[in-house]
Amino acid sequence: MGVGALNTLAAELEQSTGVLAVVMDVADCDAGVKLVEQAQHRFGRIDVLVNNAGLLGYFIARLLGERGVVFLLGETDLERTRHFYERWGFACIAFGRAIGGPAEYLVVVSGLTRIPFRTVFLAILTGAYSAAFCMSLLGA
Repeated sequence: MGVGALNTLAAELEQSTGVLAVVMDVADCDAGVKLVEQAQHRFGRIDVLVNNAGLLGYFIARLLGERGVVFLLGETDLERTRHFYERWGFACIAFGRAIGGPAEYLVVVSGLTRIPFRTVFLAILTGAYSAAFCMSLLGA
């Protein structure tokens, strides 16, 4: 789906549901700031903000199935990745989220390795809460 089609879909969603639908590059910090400003202007304030780019990738990776994952990674790399994620997956995802680092990538890979959604979600929350706590201490 191209950007033009996504923009059309976003406009249709906004018109029919009243949501704020924005097509953006989640890796572009300026686009993220613009999105927050748009939401504040439209709704007056933001009570909850959810970043789900990594979770979408997690579910897409799960939908690929075993054959798709083997095609992407190969047997050897898949086994090494699974072994690593069984031991360190939770910590990597939580730490990646806490430092604002590669959490989305780590979440997608966890989908390839079949880590249960509950584990992934708890790791994301753990990292997000620790980051929020540190920022509140710093007054950010």
